[in-house]
Amino acid sequence: MMASKWEKIDWTKVGKEKALFLHQEAKENEHEVVAAINAMNQKAFNVLALTLPLLIVMVSALLSQWSVLNLDVRWAGLVMSVGLFLSATFLFIAVFPRGIIYAASPPDVYFSNDYYKKPMLDILHGDLMGAARDIEHNEKILKYRGNCVRIGFAVLLTITPLAVLTFILFSV
Repeated sequence: MMASKWEKIDWTKVGKEKALFLHQEAKENEHEVVAAINAMNQKAFNVLALTLPLLIVMVSALLSQWSVLNLDVRWAGLVMSVGLFLSATFLFIAVFPRGIIYAASPPDVYFSNDYYKKPMLDILHGDLMGAARDIEHNEKILKYRGNCVRIGFAVLLTITPLAVLTFILFSV
C-alpha cells in the first residue's frame, strides 16, 4: 500500500509557528468549501421551488385535458413533464443531506485516548492532517453536487423550453 502524502511529510521541519499558520489556513479553507456547498444548495432549492409547482401544474393539466389535446400537444406536454421531473430529480440529489464534515472537532475528541497529553505541535500536526482529509472529503461532495446541479439546470434550460415552445405552437 502506498504511503499517503501526509506520511511523507517530515514533521520535524514543521515548527509550531508554521503548524499554527497551516492549521489556520486549513480551517479557513474548510469553512470556504462548506460555504460553497451551502450556497449551491440554496441555488438548487430556489430552482426546485419553481420546478416542482411547474411539474405539478403540467402533469395536472395533461391529465385533466388528455382527451381533448391533439397528439402533438400531448407529446410536448409529456416531454416537458419528463424534463421537469429529471431536473427536479437531479436537484433533489444535489441537496440531499450527505456527510458534510464541519471544521471544528468536539472537545471530547481531544480528551480521548490521552490525546491531550501529547505535545501541542503533535496535536496541531494531527489536526492539520484531519482538516486536510475533511477538506478533501467535502470537495468531493461539492464536485458531485455541482455536477448534479449543472445537469438539473441544463435539463431545465434545454428540454423544458423546447417543449414549451412546441406546446405553444401546436396548441394554437
